[in-house]
Amino acid sequence: MSLTLPERLDAGAAADLRDAFLAHQGDALIVDASQVRVMSGQCLQVLIAAQNKWACDDLAFSYSDPSPFFCETARIVGLEAMI
Repeated sequence: MSLTLPERLDAGAAADLRDAFLAHQGDALIVDASQVRVMSGQCLQVLIAAQNKWACDDLAFSYSDPSPFFCETARIVGLEAMI
């Protein structure tokens, strides 16, 4: 299964992002992060929680083609391993 993240992962997108992950729960998941240009702390928390959930469920979870912004944000907050 795959999930494409929107360009704007601002605070208003956190609930929709959570719901998108819940809809894919139980499936291996590839997250396309190529369009991400804005990311709030709330959405970052949702991404971390989703990745942890997939790991706990022993399911594949990966990012494809993360945007430079996405990579830099992960690096700044110390989550390089996230991508």
